[in-house]
Amino acid sequence: MKLTDLREIFEVFTSINNRIPEVEQNIVLDNDYYKEKLFNKPRKYDNLYNFIHNRTIISNKSNKNILINTARFYINCLKKYEYEEIIFNYGLNEQSSIIYAINNGNLASTKKYVTIETYAYLEGGNKKFIQSFNTEFQLLDGEIKCVLEENLESEMKKIFMINNNYIGLFHKIIVNNVSTECMVCYFIRETGLFCYGGMGGGSSLPRINLIELDVSDYRELYVFNNLNLEISINQMKEIDIHVLPNESCQIDYSIEYYYHNKKIKYSDKCVESAIVKVPQFKLNPASSVQFHGFLFDVLVKDNIKRYQKGELFHIDKQICANFNDLKKDFIITEIGYEDD
Repeated sequence: MKLTDLREIFEVFTSINNRIPEVEQNIVLDNDYYKEKLFNKPRKYDNLYNFIHNRTIISNKSNKNILINTARFYINCLKKYEYEEIIFNYGLNEQSSIIYAINNGNLASTKKYVTIETYAYLEGGNKKFIQSFNTEFQLLDGEIKCVLEENLESEMKKIFMINNNYIGLFHKIIVNNVSTECMVCYFIRETGLFCYGGMGGGSSLPRINLIELDVSDYRELYVFNNLNLEISINQMKEIDIHVLPNESCQIDYSIEYYYHNKKIKYSDKCVESAIVKVPQFKLNPASSVQFHGFLFDVLVKDNIKRYQKGELFHIDKQICANFNDLKKDFIITEIGYEDD
């Protein structure tokens, strides 16, 4: 798509008393934001998932209250982004320890050489090596494979029954010499059963201004005309805009803010560059090794050992990431368009 020239960088106002509010622009990453003041320097964020959360802090240094009514979101460059991302999902199915390898990216993986070590967790916090298992695999995008299934009621239970200081077991997953330890699965000696502790709850996305971005069919300009954010004299307020692409992409963008049809000083000088990864499945993409969860339950319920996204509709519907599921947690502000 041919990009049009951006609008003028500054508007010149001759009235000193009508001073233009200045803006400090930030970007939010997983509820943490990084404040920068180098407006002319492009900033790049390489590890965003599902959406961009852009936070702008506007400081009103004029001599009257102002009402921010419009934001103009310019896409300077947008292209698809391909990546592989292997996630290990582990847990218990009754008394069987199971680990799935999942390619959550949109690119076939390279060959992975994996060692899974099993340790006993001892009283006092020490550990003792029990056994190891080696495997290798290469997964297509959206492919799932069970890489470990071990019945703990046979040999493992016997080992724990004769060692009174063994209070649990855990796996260490080593991929290409990088290791990650799983949670401890505790052994309840009175019942002779293994079990994990409870899981924490999740959090929902903020309800905020939203751009639904079709990566294959997008516009260069998206306009919010009803922000209606009032800022008092010598006060600062934040404006949050989310960008929700329908597939993984790399995007360069800038935002202009207006009050009373006047562009805020500096508001279009900071160009953001971000890579947004849109996962294949309903997993927490921030962690390469994660415990249990909804996807794990679906796989063990249907006794799935290997699965390719798209094979079965009823499985896809349950475990695949869904654009509309992400959207429903937002209050969607109406967006206007202008002809190029």
